[in-house]
Amino acid sequence: MVSAAIFHTVATELVIGSYAVATFGALVRTLAVLVPAVDARLNDAWRSTLDGAALLGALLGTAMVPAAIITGTLSAPSNLASPLLVNKMMLSGLALGLWIGFIHGRWTRGPALWDQKGLALLHGGVAFAGFQTIILIASLGGLFGRGETVLDLMPFIPHLDGASTLGTATSLLLLVVAVAALVVVLVFQPKPDTPPASD
Repeated sequence: MVSAAIFHTVATELVIGSYAVATFGALVRTLAVLVPAVDARLNDAWRSTLDGAALLGALLGTAMVPAAIITGTLSAPSNLASPLLVNKMMLSGLALGLWIGFIHGRWTRGPALWDQKGLALLHGGVAFAGFQTIILIASLGGLFGRGETVLDLMPFIPHLDGASTLGTATSLLLLVVAVAALVVVLVFQPKPDTPPASD
């Protein structure tokens, strides 16, 4: 019988690979906004391909995150109170928030967001931050499972060996703030212009 650890490895690789494609597409489109020489080398077909790769990669990676979390929980030893696992769960929420924001921004603004310097920089920055968070989560998984990670070679990366606990009141307050922020974004964010309907 195939163990949960094998499924966790597959799900993790799909998450990282999908987000790597999404980040590459987003960063190249962002670079094209900043560097005219890069923009001159991209024709419309390449722009459309990079935009589509960024969106589809983000969608696939986000769809696979729950599978990675579930299989990771099933394959973990009984000590689920480990600080590394607590930090992995918290960072997973952060990563999901960043990538859902990336998808929402691209979905509502459309491919035209890459033509606006400010929005392109913001979108590329969100993709980069989301990918770095995913890499940090994977690093914590390696540290938890094998006691080492490739990020040990980079001393400036935090290892997050400890975790602070939040009380019930603080947790509920953070939940209320998060829900309020989500409502504000969904209700008050400017909607893209729609052409008037023709008679």
